[in-house]
Amino acid sequence: MRRLLWLVFLLFLSSSAFTQISQKTYTILEIHGLVLLPSSRSAGAGVQVQLLAAGGGISQEITTDSTGKFSFPSVSPVHYEIRAHLPGYIDADSGDIDMSMSSSQYIVLALRADPRAPNVPPEGAGGMISALPSDMPEAAKTAFNEGFAIVTSGKDLDKAIPSFKKAIDLYPKYAPSYLMLGTVYAHTNHPDEAIAPLQKAIELDPKKDDAYTQLGTIYNGQKKFPEAEQNLSKAVELAPTSFDAQYQLGRTYYAMQKPADAQQHLSAALQANPKSAEAHIVMANVMLRLRNAEAALKEYQTGVDLDPQGPMADGARQMIGKIQAALAAQKK
Repeated sequence: MRRLLWLVFLLFLSSSAFTQISQKTYTILEIHGLVLLPSSRSAGAGVQVQLLAAGGGISQEITTDSTGKFSFPSVSPVHYEIRAHLPGYIDADSGDIDMSMSSSQYIVLALRADPRAPNVPPEGAGGMISALPSDMPEAAKTAFNEGFAIVTSGKDLDKAIPSFKKAIDLYPKYAPSYLMLGTVYAHTNHPDEAIAPLQKAIELDPKKDDAYTQLGTIYNGQKKFPEAEQNLSKAVELAPTSFDAQYQLGRTYYAMQKPADAQQHLSAALQANPKSAEAHIVMANVMLRLRNAEAALKEYQTGVDLDPQGPMADGARQMIGKIQAALAAQKK
């Protein structure tokens, strides 16, 4: 009888209360972005990125992935600052980021060589933005650089839209112009407008993993999960160490009720960023669907410990209480 009651309880968790927490993953607050070297190439892996709370002190600390990207996918609605550090370069600082006014911020941090450094490390290969094409008209280069400067500043991103549109009009075969336009649309709450430029970026350069990740994220938000799976699977293929790609694909498979696949990709995401409170909580949801209550309890607790005031923390605490009560009842 107790075993039967326990199974009924797990079924309840995997439906009503469980679903409520899952739905919150579509309204989380997130900060993510890219670190660039002075040549505007990606800084690659290993750059230290700190999330600083407005009151002082480090809230989270991670390193960039192989494409120079970073992600803080579960933050509170307060003011933050982001700082990138790489030996041989002057720290790049985002300035004030107000998360009480926006659900998502995309930040580009540009490092500058430190003239006092005895040996500046060589610049890494790859990257989202490379040297502008030699046949690109000067007016198009100017427009692109104007838009890019706005994105780098992290403020008033919507003001970059006309610049990238102009760059595209004057030189329509440069994939990063479309990628940047789509990225700005996506992070100024215009996801529908982001789809066409992101698709065009992929058409021009099928190896743009950022574009696939952005599209997959948008489709997750729209609950178009087959489209999300298609794009995010390609993103993971191109950038297997990308937290964003792995995490979003894990969310996709969870929504599609494929918990084993979700577990695989969320594990990869947590390997890339073990301090993501949200990823731990979504993993806990998956563990419940896999009928592993002890593992779910551990993941919920980790998520709460990492971000006690985060947008998913209260729901996770409720689930912790319910699971603990059920486990205690099972032992009687």
